[in-house]
Amino acid sequence: MIIYEIAILINKDLEMKWLQWMQSTHIKDVMNKNLFNTFRLLKQLNTNNTYIVQYETNSIHNYIQYEEFFAKSLKEDHMKKFKGMFQAKRRLFKINQLS
Repeated sequence: MIIYEIAILINKDLEMKWLQWMQSTHIKDVMNKNLFNTFRLLKQLNTNNTYIVQYETNSIHNYIQYEEFFAKSLKEDHMKKFKGMFQAKRRLFKINQLS
């Protein structure tokens, strides 16, 4: 299992607008590519205005397809709508399963 995680610090004044857009548009757009199985949208409790979005997929191949074919335009959509109002950090994880 692979988890693609984005931590986003959003400007306080846009937090509710951003959250609504993420839930109604952006996350659905990502999930509609049929490369991720599920997602989580988390609010980080020990910091203000920070959210974590985690997308889970079965293989690194699916993540690579997402990056090659879809990520650029989806990131551009986010940037156009909230330019200068957020910071994002992306990380990639593999779930280790002990046998």
